[in-house]
Amino acid sequence: MGVSRAALEAMSAGKPVIVAGNEGYHGLFGPEKLAEAQAGNFCCRGLPLSQPQILLEDVAAALALPPEEKARVGAYGRQVIFDCYSVRRMANDCLAVYDQVRRRKYQVVMSGYYGFSNAGDDAILEAIVTELRQIDPDLPIWVLSRNPDDTRLTYRVNSIYTFAFPRFLWRMRKTHLYINGGGSLMQDVTSHRSLWFYLFTISWAKRLGNQVMMYGCGIGPIHSPANRRRASRVLQKSVDAITLRDTHSAEELEDMGVTKPQVILSADPTVILPAAPAQVVDGILESQGIDPHGRYIGFALRPWPGFEAKAAVFGAAADYAYETYGLT
Repeated sequence: MGVSRAALEAMSAGKPVIVAGNEGYHGLFGPEKLAEAQAGNFCCRGLPLSQPQILLEDVAAALALPPEEKARVGAYGRQVIFDCYSVRRMANDCLAVYDQVRRRKYQVVMSGYYGFSNAGDDAILEAIVTELRQIDPDLPIWVLSRNPDDTRLTYRVNSIYTFAFPRFLWRMRKTHLYINGGGSLMQDVTSHRSLWFYLFTISWAKRLGNQVMMYGCGIGPIHSPANRRRASRVLQKSVDAITLRDTHSAEELEDMGVTKPQVILSADPTVILPAAPAQVVDGILESQGIDPHGRYIGFALRPWPGFEAKAAVFGAAADYAYETYGLT
């Protein structure tokens, strides 16, 4: 029997429960552990692994609880079952889903560098989806992705293969808002075709009746004069709102002669994402053999043209952080 089912059945019987699984360890379940347990579906995912001595100490502590405390802990677990996992709750959740579908009106299509297992762009997608659902939790969202199955399961959105042109054009006929972004999509450094693709989607989204927004974007560099003229023409004709994440992008649009729509300097969408819980961070560090109680500084680097010439700068920065602040 899986750890989650075993835990929930014991809770329904009003018993104190120590939740421990192959993927991590919660310990004695109580109010302070509810959010953590639900986040991992009571499977302990992402938490530090259980240790024999810790498990022994927690079992001994649970058995030593006074009878009234055991009853209180058991009653809380049973109430969680009634509130979150009962047949009545599941039926109400099902009816709520039907109600959401019945009253849905607006739909959104999004595109970006999604489905390529790029952590930065995946974080952008998560941030934008989070903001949209704060506005309307029931909003149907469609995402163009290179890996639509993974995107669908990870972010609980509808997803279409990026280059399935007939399908996403058909979908755009039924939606109301097209969001391009975030990230530096408007550039021709990686390839000309990438820029042409995003300009194509923007142009057709407008033709098919959508409001079009470029959200939290970076602009440039666009080197080709022909590409600069093409981008300027499409953005001025087809985009209804532009927000940018840096001043350089605003200067690039101005240099390209983009005078409308209004350009708003904002921030990268990922700044709204909450930090991972401390237990998750500790679990990741421990899985890599790193002491979670150390003091660290992180550098997320990738190769780019000219990287070798700059590598010594990052090395010097790391040395400075260690020598001055004791950061590893």
